Amino acid sequence: MKKLMGFVGFLLVAALFAGCSTGPSKQYTITGEYISVEPDPAFVAPEPEPAEEADDESSSDDQESVATEGDAEQADEELAMDLSMAKVVVTQEITTDDGESEAKEIASGSFSDGQFVLNGEIEEPTEVELSVEIGEDDPLTTKAMLGPGAEVSFALIEYQDARSPRLSLYGESRRAMDPGKKYSISGDLSAIDADLSTAVVSVSGPTWDEEGKEVYTTFGSTMLRDGKFSIEADVDEPVVVGISLNAGSTYYSGQAVVEPKTEFTVSPYGSSTTLLVTSGTGLHAELIESWQSADYLEAMEAYSLASAAYRAEMDAAREAAQSGESDEANDAEEAVETSTDEAEAEEATILALADGIPQVEECEHVDLSDVKPGIMDGPAIEPSPARKELDDRWETMSKIRDSALEGIAESATDPFVALIALELGAFGYFSDNRDQAIRIYDQLAPKLDEDIVARRLTPERERLVAAIEIEDNDKGLVPGQKAPEFTLPDLSGADVALYDVVADRDLVLVDFWASWCGPCIATFPHLKKFYSAFNDDGFEIIAISIDSTHEAWADASEEHELPWMNLGEIVESNGEIANAYGVQFIPKGYLLDTKGCVIQKDLQYENLQEVLVARYGDDPLLHESEDGAESSPTDPDSDDDVGGEKSI
Repeated sequence: MKKLMGFVGFLLVAALFAGCSTGPSKQYTITGEYISVEPDPAFVAPEPEPAEEADDESSSDDQESVATEGDAEQADEELAMDLSMAKVVVTQEITTDDGESEAKEIASGSFSDGQFVLNGEIEEPTEVELSVEIGEDDPLTTKAMLGPGAEVSFALIEYQDARSPRLSLYGESRRAMDPGKKYSISGDLSAIDADLSTAVVSVSGPTWDEEGKEVYTTFGSTMLRDGKFSIEADVDEPVVVGISLNAGSTYYSGQAVVEPKTEFTVSPYGSSTTLLVTSGTGLHAELIESWQSADYLEAMEAYSLASAAYRAEMDAAREAAQSGESDEANDAEEAVETSTDEAEAEEATILALADGIPQVEECEHVDLSDVKPGIMDGPAIEPSPARKELDDRWETMSKIRDSALEGIAESATDPFVALIALELGAFGYFSDNRDQAIRIYDQLAPKLDEDIVARRLTPERERLVAAIEIEDNDKGLVPGQKAPEFTLPDLSGADVALYDVVADRDLVLVDFWASWCGPCIATFPHLKKFYSAFNDDGFEIIAISIDSTHEAWADASEEHELPWMNLGEIVESNGEIANAYGVQFIPKGYLLDTKGCVIQKDLQYENLQEVLVARYGDDPLLHESEDGAESSPTDPDSDDDVGGEKSI
C-alpha cells in the first residue's frame, strides 16, 4: 500500500512539474522578404547634375560615350542592393536610470537568399522598431508589436529607378496590447484596378498626450499581401480614423468610427476612390453606415465617373496647350472676352470696396478707384460641362451625407454621438449653417465628461470660432481701412513695431509667408527687384513668417537671403497677428501708406509693380533678367526712355 501511495505521489509531482514547464509559449517569429520593383514609367527622376566640361584632349563624342557608360554602370551599382551586407536589428526603447530614452537591441539577424527568418522569446507584448542597416546608408525602419506567439512579416522594397528603398510590414500590422481596447480593420482590395504590388494601407487618427494635447497618430500601416491586409490597434475611446491606400499615383481613402472590441471590413466600390468601411454594429453603423444608402452609393459612383471625364478633359487641354496648336481667331475672341470679364471684375471689386465697407475717417484720402484686383478677385470662369457635372455630383453626395450627420448632431440623445457627428463634419466650416455647430457645442458641454470637453469639444469649437473670425477679418480689412497694430521680433529677437516703420516710410508691404510655402518663395525674386529699385524712395517690406518653429524660419531666411525687415509670429497655429489680418492663405500681402492705411491688398507681383512704377517711376533694375542682363520693357522700335525720372 505504501508503495502504491508513493507511486501515485510520484505521478502527481511529475504532473505538477510538467504543468509548470509547459506554460504559454514565449516564442515569436519575424520573417522578411526582399522585393525588387520594376521601373515605373510614370515616375519622374530628379534632374541630373550638369556635366563637367570635356577635356580638350578628348572628342565630345568620346566624352559623351564614356559618361553615358559610366553613368549606366554607376546606376546599376546603386540599384543592386547588397543583401549580404544587410543587417536586421530589433530594438526596444527603454528609459535609463538618468531618465533618458535609448534603444536597446533585442535581437538581430541577416538575409539568406532574399529571405529573413528570426525566432526569439519575449515575456510580454512590446512595441519594437525593426531596422535594416545596409552599409553606411541610413537604416530603413518600421514599427511593430512583438509578444508571445507573435508572427511579424516585413518587406524590404528596392525600386529599379531613382525612388528610395523602403521597409514596410507585410500584410498585417498587429499593435494591440490590451484585448479590452482592441479593434481590427481588414479587407480584400484586390479588385481595385491599379498596381497594388507595393501598395500600403494606413490607419491614422487622433490621440491625446498626458497634457490633453491632440496628437495625430498612425495606428498601423502595412503593405498589401495578395491584395489583402489586417490592422489591429488599441483605442481608449471612440474616435474617427482615416483609412488610406497609397498605390503610387493611385490614392483611396475611407473613414471609420473605431471603438474598443469592434471589427471593420474595408472594400472598394465600383470605380470610386472612396473605400467602403462596414461594421454592422456600434457607433460606426449609426454615424456612417446609416447614410451610405443605395442612393448615396449611386451618387458616389456617378461622381467617380464624372471625375474621370473631367480628368480626361484636363489632360486633353494640357496636351493641346503643349502642342502649341490653336485657332488664332478663337484665341483673339477669347482674349477680348477675358479682357472684358477682367474689367468687369475689377469694377465690381472697386464698387464692393467703396460701397460695402465705408472708409474709416483716417483713411478717407485713399483713392479706391486706384485699387487693383487681388489674387482672389479674378473674373469668374464659367465651368466646362465636365466640371459642372463633377460639381453637381459632389453636391448630390454632400447633401445626403450632410443631411444625415446634421440630423444626428441635432437630435441624438447621447451627447457623445452628437459630438462625433460634429467631428465627422456636421455643420462644418464650409456649411451655410456653421453657426449651428457652435450652438450645439455649447449645448453638449455641460452633458459631457469634463475631460472629453477639454480635449475634444473645446479645441474644435475654438478652431471653428477662430476660422470664422479670420474670414470676417479678411473681408473687413480692405483698402480704406487702418491696418492692425503689431509688434513682433526679428531673427535676433529685437522687437519691431509696425507703426514705427510706416511713420518713417512712404509705402510698406506687409507680407505673410512660411518656409513651407512654395508660392511665397516664388514671389521673392520679384520682391527683391522691387526692394532694390524702390527702397531708397521710401518703399519697405515687412515679411512676417508664420512658421511653427524658429529654426524653420531662420533656415529659410538664410537660404533665400531676405534683404527686408524679417519678423516672425512663431506659434503652432492661429497666431494673433495673422488672425487680425485675416490670413486664410499665403502669400498674403497688404500695401500700407505712411498713415497705416491699406491702399492695396493681395496683389500679384505684376499689379504690385504697376502700382510702384506709377508712384516712383520705372527703374532699370526691374527689367534685369536672372543673369543680370537688362531687357527692355518697351517696344524695341520705341524711343521711350526706359529709366525715366522717379517721382513721389
